[in-house]
Amino acid sequence: MKKIAIVLALASIGCVRQKSAEETSPMPQKEVVNGNLTLAIEDVKGKAFTFADGFEKENCYIVADCDCCTSDFIFLENGTCVVEYYCLEANDIFKGSYRVANGKIEITYDALAVAQEENIDDPDTLPDYEPRFTLSTRKIKPQKTMLTGKMCKSELILETDGKQKEFGSKNDISASDYTKRLKEEGIWQLLNP
Repeated sequence: MKKIAIVLALASIGCVRQKSAEETSPMPQKEVVNGNLTLAIEDVKGKAFTFADGFEKENCYIVADCDCCTSDFIFLENGTCVVEYYCLEANDIFKGSYRVANGKIEITYDALAVAQEENIDDPDTLPDYEPRFTLSTRKIKPQKTMLTGKMCKSELILETDGKQKEFGSKNDISASDYTKRLKEEGIWQLLNP
């Protein structure tokens, strides 16, 4: 009788362990090609990433080492991408589309950019010392940016192509809040003539 009880106890422990292992099994790893993850639209769709020119690998965060070297990439649900480059007195905003090409995210920019410049000519004329901005548009040469992906711990890190590398990590900006701000400031209308 004791043998049967011990066998049943061991069998039930084995079942519990097996079930526990199945429940906690990790999701399948993404394919890695030439050291980069194979990206899919779902990796960026509806998300925002903050980019900078430096990356601290040990703690998996981006580092901005200058006044004008951060940007936000907002990947809207409809395949539109908005990129805002920040600087002290002026921001440049670009719009384009994004898609997957050979396991990378390809951004194709429209031929129009918006500059948002702070009006600092006469601070005494600003109501309540709130900054006011002037907006202007300019034609740009259509261009593309390719983004590759790497994992750092459990976080997706995006990296731009080209000589001047920038690194991006997911931030907490919602796409709807971002586009709402662009609409309130009149930028969205200029990006979509």
